[in-house]
Amino acid sequence: MAKDPENLDADSNASVDESDAAISRIESDDSTAVAGSLTLRAAVQVEPGTVISDRYQIENVLGEGGSGTVFRAWDRMLGELVAVKILHPQRALERSWIRRLAREVRVARAIRHPNVCRVFELGQDRGRWFVTMELATGGSLRDLLRVAEGEVQTATATQLAMARARTVADRISDIRSLCAGLAAIHAVGITHRDVTPQNVLRMADGRLVLTDFGLAIERDDQTTIHGGTPAYMPPEAAHGGRSDQRSDVFQLGMIMWEILTDQRARWAPDGSHLLLPEPPPRSPIVVQELHTLIRTCVDADPNHRPPSALAVSGRLAAAEVAQPPALSTRVVTRTRRFVRGHARLLKLSAVAVVIAIVGLTVQRVSRQPLCRGAGQQLAGIWDDARAEAVRRSFVSTGAKGALGAFGRLRLTLDAYAGAWTAMYTDACEATNVRGEQSPEVLDLRMSCLKHAQVELRALTDLFSSADDETVSRALGAASELTPISTCGDISVLKAVLRPPTDRQTALHVEDVRSRLSEIKALYGAGRYKEGVRRGGPLLEEARSLGYEPLIAEVLQGYGMVLFFNHQEADTIRALDEAMVLAQGSRHDRQLAESAVMRVAFLGHLGRDADLQASVPWAEAALKRVGGDARLQSWLYNAIADDDRFMGRGEAALQMYRRALEIKQTLLGPEHWDVGLSLGNVATQLHDLGRNDEALRANERALMILEREQHPDVALHVCNRGEIRLSLGQATEALADFERAERLFDEDFPADHPYVSAALTGVGQAMLALGRTGDEVIAPLERALRIRVATPTRADDRAQTEFALAQALWIQSTARDRRARALDLAASARDGFGTQRPHDRQRVDDWMAGRTLDAAPSVAYPRQRRGRRIISSAIRQESTATATSP
Repeated sequence: MAKDPENLDADSNASVDESDAAISRIESDDSTAVAGSLTLRAAVQVEPGTVISDRYQIENVLGEGGSGTVFRAWDRMLGELVAVKILHPQRALERSWIRRLAREVRVARAIRHPNVCRVFELGQDRGRWFVTMELATGGSLRDLLRVAEGEVQTATATQLAMARARTVADRISDIRSLCAGLAAIHAVGITHRDVTPQNVLRMADGRLVLTDFGLAIERDDQTTIHGGTPAYMPPEAAHGGRSDQRSDVFQLGMIMWEILTDQRARWAPDGSHLLLPEPPPRSPIVVQELHTLIRTCVDADPNHRPPSALAVSGRLAAAEVAQPPALSTRVVTRTRRFVRGHARLLKLSAVAVVIAIVGLTVQRVSRQPLCRGAGQQLAGIWDDARAEAVRRSFVSTGAKGALGAFGRLRLTLDAYAGAWTAMYTDACEATNVRGEQSPEVLDLRMSCLKHAQVELRALTDLFSSADDETVSRALGAASELTPISTCGDISVLKAVLRPPTDRQTALHVEDVRSRLSEIKALYGAGRYKEGVRRGGPLLEEARSLGYEPLIAEVLQGYGMVLFFNHQEADTIRALDEAMVLAQGSRHDRQLAESAVMRVAFLGHLGRDADLQASVPWAEAALKRVGGDARLQSWLYNAIADDDRFMGRGEAALQMYRRALEIKQTLLGPEHWDVGLSLGNVATQLHDLGRNDEALRANERALMILEREQHPDVALHVCNRGEIRLSLGQATEALADFERAERLFDEDFPADHPYVSAALTGVGQAMLALGRTGDEVIAPLERALRIRVATPTRADDRAQTEFALAQALWIQSTARDRRARALDLAASARDGFGTQRPHDRQRVDDWMAGRTLDAAPSVAYPRQRRGRRIISSAIRQESTATATSP
């Protein structure tokens, strides 16, 4: 793991991105926080082939600035290209520049948007301070504009043709992207202060992204850092005043002008304002509107500019839908004659016009609260009062870690509610304010949001009357909520069926769906028996309505709780019927979900042949809805789990990595679900004996999960102990297992299966360290008692039995203990069965030559292969299936 920044030495390798607290210390004026950086030896020269922090292999230089150099590099851990910005050696000896770099990372990480460059990590390695970020392969906007503006004398004819052949639509698309990225930055209260073409990059997929947050400030910052690009500096900044978001709007306006005209804006001779020529005669109306918008953005008085990039985005949307006047010369002439001959009539008409204008104004004013009132829609569902009720409910259970569980849950549900509110506002404004979306699409989006709202209410109702199990599974249950992004995907929404034409039936259908959300909440919270009790009558009610899409939906929800209530055969029958009804009623979305869940459950049941036959059907169902990244990642994860448990290690690794790639694209590299998938990759690498790679992937997973305070941190700490044990790092492994045990004890009952996993690891690590006696036997005895008393896989129990057998054999020559040791080993051999041949053979080797009369000996291997450890299940929620023997 990375060391704390205040303890760095010349050879240390730190990733301060692992801790916001570490970044805060670097940003502070506490000299001890960066003292290590001031005593570093001269940084080793960076050249192609250099590996930074044992991870980033430098390929070539992308660009150089006053503070550092940006390189293209290969991330050897994640297998992808990134950009690495390395401070110049002289800068790396100045604490102010290190604080500035740390601050840049913290600010950039607050924003996640397709048009903002993602910043991943701040690190230090052998005299170098560096930042890693998303790689832009298309160069900067400055590169394109220099060619278009004729500044590049060596530009080829092809480059000139491409630069100048851009249509108005191409230019507006770039302007729209730039506005959207800056609006996302402004939305979190940040002012960029250096919005220039050099800091706008083109990604491989064509989108523009804003980058370089070295000068960015937050709303309440009192930083004394000044600077910027003089040619783009707004007047207030040039005169030494404080910049705010209106200053960014000024720079945005200048770039918009360049994109639109291929010309730089020129200042008046006295420097008081910019000289922007009028648009060409007969130019499109959108170009005329853009000229007007740009002039407003670059007004010398900040008070006359739009207040933020979000306001600019709205005006840009209005400009794009602006229509030219459609009056011909003949119409104008006839209108003039009519006015001269009907003056009195027109006076009366003017009154009517005023009334109409007032009416339209009232209509617009009355419409805006609809788009601004999204937060009120969640009143009583998730607000401060509701959160407080859930907190009291959690604390009243007396469950270990209840308050911490609530804290993590609140962060998750606050983010979900925020996303819901933003989507509601956007959907409303897209139709009612910006006019860019049809009422039909608005209906679809609002219907999707209503469904998400019902799900959220069902979940918070459940949390308001929590029990121990609900507390322990709260975050997993929250992760089951329908992703809000779905409500912005028009192709997905159009696949949703319309309700029945009969109004009464339609209302009844919605009522059943509402109660189905309650069953799904019970499933997420682990209250399966209650879900089964309520699911049966709800299914009969759905059948009585005769609306097949609804029956299919209830069958799937009912099947989920049946499975975890150990009614596996009923589950498969329910999903089979759900698929038939969904296909017959053309409920393609439901068909895809049921097909994917069926594959997952078959994997849990170990029915490999059935699973293999079902996968093509699930893939075909996904194609029918145009693909769904979330469901696809679940499918890959289910296939991987099956491959893993069937001994197809390389195939499992490939599928785990596919699931990981999808989640990284869908959620970003720092999401907790990405951390869980990284943990799966680490687990499989460990199974394949590639433990060095496994350890790196596991630590990356832990870095994400610990930052997110995810409840599955303990599982992956336990996994790291297993990996370290295989690498012969028994001391470090023991520390991991003991930490995992403490964390499990905080969050789970004393007899929970997760606790047995950590206890087994503690015993194994002690054996590897040569320890004997009750300190080894006691945790293994407790682990075995838990695994005997709770439903446990045979190979899970076998690993504890074998470890205890070894401990008992070493402890004493007493016949009763040695007899029990041999019995435990024989039971472990049977438990490993044919699917764990390496472990079965290991038991055989240990038992060979051991009899009741043999002398005790230690035979605990320090490095092992083919070991199965804790993995993450299909529902993106870690499940303690086993630790290795």
